[in-house]
Amino acid sequence: MERVIKIFSTNIRKVINSAAQTWGELQSQLRSEGVSYNNMKAISSVNKISFEHPDATLPEGEFTLYLTPIRTKSGSNVREL
Repeated sequence: MERVIKIFSTNIRKVINSAAQTWGELQSQLRSEGVSYNNMKAISSVNKISFEHPDATLPEGEFTLYLTPIRTKSGSNVREL
């Protein structure tokens, strides 16, 4: 059963149709759709859980997938000042 998945990240706003049931299946589809998720944490809008293991089960029905950076560069380096 295909459903709509909205994908949001710092530089991507995309809507895809997917029949993926696990995070691993969705990762494969994201790669083929040209969506980069390297160094990103994937979080579901439905239950606010993050997907880390390829066998993690995706929510049923439509949902939004938020891709957020794992590490952010903040502050400054004293040597650079």
